[in-house]
Parts: sequence; C-alpha cells; structure tokens
Amino acid sequence: MAFCAAGVFALAPNALATAVSAATPTPGPAASLTPSPSPTPVPTPVPVSVDKDGFHPTVIRIYAGQSVAWTNLDKLPHAATASDGSWDTGEIAPSKAQALQFFEIGKWDYLDGFNPIQHGTLIVATPSPAPSGAP
Repeated sequence: MAFCAAGVFALAPNALATAVSAATPTPGPAASLTPSPSPTPVPTPVPVSVDKDGFHPTVIRIYAGQSVAWTNLDKLPHAATASDGSWDTGEIAPSKAQALQFFEIGKWDYLDGFNPIQHGTLIVATPSPAPSGAP
C-alpha cells in the first residue's frame, strides 16, 4: 500500500478493499460529534489452490458477500471459469492469485479455462442472520 496525492491510498492488485481518503472533515456548527460505528470487517477470502492435479478443495462453500482467492501453485497458467460463463478469474499466472467476490446465491460448476478436465463447484449460501442478543 502506498500513500498518494490527495490523501488516497493506492491498493495492491487483487486487494479486496476500496481506497480510503485520509482527509478528516471539519464538523460545522450543526454537526454531531457522536462517534460513528466501526466499519464491518471484510472477511478473509476463502483459499483455493490450483495445480497440475486440479483445484483444491474441489467444492467451495461460502456465504453471499464472501470472496474466493484462487492461487496458482503450478508452472503453467490456470483460470477458474464458471461452466455457464457467468464469471471468470481470467488468467492466473504461476505463483499468482486472483480473488472474486460473490453476492448471488446459487451453485456453479466451474472448470480450468486452460485445462478443462479440471473441475470444481462453488456453492454460495445466504448469510446467517446476526444474533439478536435476546435471551
């Protein structure tokens, strides 16, 4: 991460966050000084590796809003591509990773765009409701 002009942080490729401004607004006379709630943390992507033997694990289960990071452990390029063409990581070079965030509930079979005999399955479920805190 590097600090750039105008108080904006430049993020590394494949970062799963948005740029944040370092400028602090000055409250006016009518502004509330009540602290704002803490931002919701971004969950760590679910890791999947791909090599000459395929995807590991072959079945991925996540909740809507989570990300999957495919890491290429092979000497050749790979890609994770939905069988129906609805999503694609693009080429993942050797020793590199590509992450995608999923919001739609469903099940997708996917394959390696460079070696189509390698398959996997992605299952995206509805997130569990937050506990209400009631006894």
